[in-house]
Amino acid sequence: MTHRLHTRVGRLEQRRARAAALGAEVLELLADWEREDPDAFTDALTTGRLAALFTPPERTTRR
Repeated sequence: MTHRLHTRVGRLEQRRARAAALGAEVLELLADWEREDPDAFTDALTTGRLAALFTPPERTTRR
């Protein structure tokens, strides 16, 4: 493997690790929210507000 390719693979692995850590943190925060205020959590799920939090801004703006 060339040095350049090895570097790119290393960066990709780092990004994947950061994404996995962020995903785990988000899941933990959601679980905390569900424990602390189950009614608000359920309301956010059923009204689509929770999905809106995870939708990138470029997908919500009108063209």
